[in-house]
Amino acid sequence: MQPVIVRLLGGMGNQLFQYAMGRKLADERGVDLLLDTRFVKRKGHVSGLAIELFNVRATFISEQQAQHFSEQSWKLSRALRRFWRPLMGFYHETTFTYDLKLANSKPGLMLSGFWQSYKYFPSPSVLQKDLALVSPFTEHQQTYAQTMASCNSVAVHARRGDYVNDAKALAKHGVCSVEYYRHAVAKMEELVESPVFYVFSDDPVWVKQNLPLKNAIFVSEEGFDQEIDLMLIASCKHQIIANSSFSWWGAYLNSYANKQVVLPQPWFDAPELSDKDMSPDNWIRLPK
Repeated sequence: MQPVIVRLLGGMGNQLFQYAMGRKLADERGVDLLLDTRFVKRKGHVSGLAIELFNVRATFISEQQAQHFSEQSWKLSRALRRFWRPLMGFYHETTFTYDLKLANSKPGLMLSGFWQSYKYFPSPSVLQKDLALVSPFTEHQQTYAQTMASCNSVAVHARRGDYVNDAKALAKHGVCSVEYYRHAVAKMEELVESPVFYVFSDDPVWVKQNLPLKNAIFVSEEGFDQEIDLMLIASCKHQIIANSSFSWWGAYLNSYANKQVVLPQPWFDAPELSDKDMSPDNWIRLPK
């Protein structure tokens, strides 16, 4: 039987969405999962081929297999995706909402998109196993995780960086306001007894200057690798996330039964992009 073939696009969080979609579809069909890494390698994303850092059940497409899916065909079929789909061996995502037709797509097509919806996923327990790190925590990192498990820990992710400095990224995503974080902190203080805040940010100075956090530990100042930060976010009992697929995954992989997750609404500033199918209904949405 033909495998499920998924093209990887974007950074770590995006690659995890694409893997999760492909993993469920491959499991349902009883076939292998192949990942096409060419775009990620060519673009040289900051996070690189991040999927390699996780214990995923997938193999990378071979050069021989890739010859059936040329880059020229991918670009042309993508440009025409709203008019013809599938086309030239590719099945492209056309909107950011859940695609009901995907499950019945013809076997052997390369699936290309971001697939940012938990509705595409296998069970959380499957993903928590598949997305365990290949390299375990160091003793120091494990101490963090144990401390987080022993208190009412709340991860706070503040993404600034490219969202502030890149005009294109800012127009598409927008950036979470000070008011969002202050309301989110107040909501956690209302819901969680004696919360301890663990801060993950590419701009910790901004967080210190703008957020009135008590009992705050700035984990990002440790300089851990991105995958360690992601798993430490998931190790906290609760999460306040940015409009970032990175901290979204930190919240989703959190296995604490009574977790509270606060996320910004809308997720995107670009009006043509919808987030209505992206996150579980029981996550708490606050104005961005």
